[in-house]
Amino acid sequence: MKKYTLILPLTSLLLSSCGIKQMIDESTCTIHRNRRAVEMSTEAICKNVEAIERANVAIDENRKKLDAINGSLKEIDVK
Repeated sequence: MKKYTLILPLTSLLLSSCGIKQMIDESTCTIHRNRRAVEMSTEAICKNVEAIERANVAIDENRKKLDAINGSLKEIDVK
């Protein structure tokens, strides 16, 4: 009878440690997925920043063109 009382706790401990290992493996997978998601988000943010910078350049160019047009119109009004 004493043999069985020792085996049952060991079996329970073994099953418990397998469950813990599975949880650790799943957590590790989740961490890797989240890390990749963060990398993809960072890439998207960088692309958006680049697009905003290009848009700002275009806005500045258009503003200069409008200023030139307004300057021409003022010259016409003055004459």
